Amino acid sequence: MPTPLPTPSADRSSILNVAVFVSGRGSNLEALLKAKADGRLPAVRFAAVFSDVDAPPAFAHAERHRVPVFHLAPGSFPAKSDYERAALKLLEAAGAEFIVLAGYMRIVGPVLLEAFPQRIINIHPALLPSFPGL
Repeated sequence: MPTPLPTPSADRSSILNVAVFVSGRGSNLEALLKAKADGRLPAVRFAAVFSDVDAPPAFAHAERHRVPVFHLAPGSFPAKSDYERAALKLLEAAGAEFIVLAGYMRIVGPVLLEAFPQRIINIHPALLPSFPGL
């Protein structure tokens, strides 16, 4: 069982370090980054954008806003749990405290769920695996 990453501070004046998971175009990511740039998310710092897809279009949005991008190919790992443990190492290095799934087309497994208890939100209008995509 993985050790949960640090819980965000209860102090409302602190900044929440958020990792955004994407798989495609990044329209939801773009909206989040624009909201931050416009001052509508003052207590959020986008610590990383993570993808299971090599060089998705979403990475261009992140790079324009100087947010670090990370990619891991799921097929490079013997098991989903190994993939998620590798993702956790990247998230920890980035200082992520919260995950936003914004068009991430993989089902999040127990490793990530246990590491981020009640700190993952899915903003993409999909219910995987039954209703993926647009």
